[in-house]
Amino acid sequence: MWMCGKALANSTIGIVGLGQTGLAIARRLQAFSIQQILYSGTREKQFDSEDDKKLFKFVQFEKLLNQSDFVIIACALNEKTESMFNKQAFEQMKNDAILINIARGGIVDQEALYDALKNGQIQAAGLDVTTPEPLPLDHPLLTLENCTIFPHIGSADESARHQMAQVCVDNLLNFFSGKPMVHQLKIDNL
Repeated sequence: MWMCGKALANSTIGIVGLGQTGLAIARRLQAFSIQQILYSGTREKQFDSEDDKKLFKFVQFEKLLNQSDFVIIACALNEKTESMFNKQAFEQMKNDAILINIARGGIVDQEALYDALKNGQIQAAGLDVTTPEPLPLDHPLLTLENCTIFPHIGSADESARHQMAQVCVDNLLNFFSGKPMVHQLKIDNL
């Protein structure tokens, strides 16, 4: 049917990387009457509320791929996650699944993604990040109607950019004053 999207209601959402960003996305998705949130990552999270314990389910990556209607990539790029969305991963996904990458372009093998989208192995993809950024104008992904690419602007509103600038200033001032930095990353969390 023309101009109809896939409904979030009663769907299973898979989130790869349930850190601060992944959890913030999951919280917002609850308003859409989703059925379940599957997540994979380095470790199982501990939830306080009974509602969260019912909604969130920690699963192996392969199960997340098999069962998710929407797969959202929100993990860090590292040796373990580089090209983790490859030909084998796309083969395990539902053929009507939608992939959303808001993390880093290097997590997705873009040639394999192109093939999966072109051959109907997955339904669609939305990418806020690519490798390289921006993609060359002749890149094959740009030819696909079932692939939407944003130029890494998922957080590009005035308020967010002002907050980012303020965190940078605060971090520089704190660093040179010998104080802890704001929102400092912990290596063991990556």
